[in-house]
Formats: sequence, structure tokens, C-alpha cells
Amino acid sequence: MTAKTELPEVLQRDKALQEIIADSEQGEDSDKASELVSGAVTAVEVIGRKRYFDLRDKWSGWIIKWITALIAFNAVITVAVGAGLLDYSEYEWFITAIVVQTFLQIVGLGAIAVRYLFADSGR
Repeated sequence: MTAKTELPEVLQRDKALQEIIADSEQGEDSDKASELVSGAVTAVEVIGRKRYFDLRDKWSGWIIKWITALIAFNAVITVAVGAGLLDYSEYEWFITAIVVQTFLQIVGLGAIAVRYLFADSGR
């Protein structure tokens, strides 16, 4: 009969012990969870900045190559017209249009590079 009276008490102690363990684990989990969230936020920030700078480097390289190609294209047309290889005497507007269009593209790409790629907007 003593065994029957002790069993509920043992179960009650076991239940109380499990509740204490659960409470302490929740406290640890809460602290760990907040540290994990903080670490995850930091990791996302660092990875995001790295990707931003990688993308910025990639786009700036493409813009430099495109501007170089546009200037080279204008130089080739200028030399070809000057050497008499191309004759646009009947289409004088064509050379003017090509030069103006290329100039506007170079200015536009430069403005994009300065405004969006190299702007220091608190990043």
C-alpha cells in the first residue's frame, strides 16, 4: 500500500521537474532564438552588402565597356568618312544623328553610373 501512495507523489515530482526543465529550456531558447535572429539579420546584411558591391562592380565594368565601344565606333566612323571610305554627302543628317545619339548615350550611362552605382545613399 505504501507503493500506491508514493506513486502519485513520484508522478507529481516528475511532472514538476518536467515543468521546471521546460521553463528553463524556454528561457534559454528565447535567449538563443533572439541571438540567432540577431545573427541571421547580421548575416543577411553582410551578404546583401557583398552582393550589392559585386553587382555594382559588374555593372560599372559593363558601362565602361559600352562607353569604350561607343567612342571606338564614333572614331571608326570619323576615320572612315575622313578617309573617303564612307560617303554620307547625300545623308548629312545621318552622321549628325549618329554622333548626337552616341554622345547622349555616353552622357546617360555616365549619369546612371554616378547616380545609381556610385551614389552614397547611407549604405
